[in-house]
Amino acid sequence: MSSSEMIAELAARLRRLADGISTDCSEDPREESRNVLRKAAMELEQGVVKSHSHDDSYVLVLLDAHGHPFNDDIFYRSTDQSYPALDRDNPFNIKKRLHEAIRKHLIDASSAATPHTNTQERSVKVSFAATLGTSRIVVRVYANTTKLENDLLRPLQQFAVQFSSMDSDFDFLCVRDEAMVELKVVDAFQAARKDPDCKHVFLAAWNRPGYISMLQTHSENVTLIQGYGMGAGAKFISLTCAVISIPEVFSKPLEQDLFVSLISRSAEKHIITAIVSDKVPCKDGHCGRSHTKTNPDDMGKKIVPRPFTNILHQPGSLPRVHEAIPGRIPVNAKGQRLDYYTQMPSISD
Repeated sequence: MSSSEMIAELAARLRRLADGISTDCSEDPREESRNVLRKAAMELEQGVVKSHSHDDSYVLVLLDAHGHPFNDDIFYRSTDQSYPALDRDNPFNIKKRLHEAIRKHLIDASSAATPHTNTQERSVKVSFAATLGTSRIVVRVYANTTKLENDLLRPLQQFAVQFSSMDSDFDFLCVRDEAMVELKVVDAFQAARKDPDCKHVFLAAWNRPGYISMLQTHSENVTLIQGYGMGAGAKFISLTCAVISIPEVFSKPLEQDLFVSLISRSAEKHIITAIVSDKVPCKDGHCGRSHTKTNPDDMGKKIVPRPFTNILHQPGSLPRVHEAIPGRIPVNAKGQRLDYYTQMPSISD
């Protein structure tokens, strides 16, 4: 507990002690004692606020841009054109959006601590009130940009420059790979937790073991921001911190799990190719395997797939090789090709 928080707790105790003194009239000697205690508590609380106005307290926002991308309107509007220095906030107004959302959350958290419950909650409320008015908001964004092509890298660089230029406490940092992004975020998080000047940490990061591990330690001064990378499975992970959504800044979480989404897209492809190849489906028979030839009479005919409920299970058994009709391409009920000539892996494989 910092010195300002100790003073705030002492002030809360004095105020409770004063409120606990009952008097029958204004001439009662105990009335004077109560007034003295109330005055002392008020002076201590004012001292806490004044000390915060001269310290270097801050609220930290850590962002992994891979799991928590910004809204499309923020990114594309900011990269459409260049803006002068005095107008660099106007393209996406991200600074105002972020500040308002974070301060609203802190205000809501502080208002939950009422002065009529216990001294610790009263101390938290006083400390939060001082933090809200004076603390800086520091934002650190980390991203891997080394594999981007020029047509994608150029607008991202422009966005990073504009983001880092809008405020001295805003930085967009590019690193060589996503593992380094995780390392940077974890190190910054741990350092902030040990820094008495850091009053709160907002974590906009997901999909990495280091992030999940950090969130297992309970802390009232840590808040997770929801993002696009948080799929349906996120709700099954037990978290000990508050979770908020800032839809005006970050893309909303996926309604569907990433794996289910991938399988759904693969259902439109040749299912065997989708399993064997993790990059592109076979084109023109250049995959190195032998295939049955297409019957010219079947060219141009559109296969209408039948509706089904589960792409991972089809009713009935697959046809055997000797049942294949020469010159015809066997398909399943969905209209997906069944390749009898796909080599099965050996025991050694």
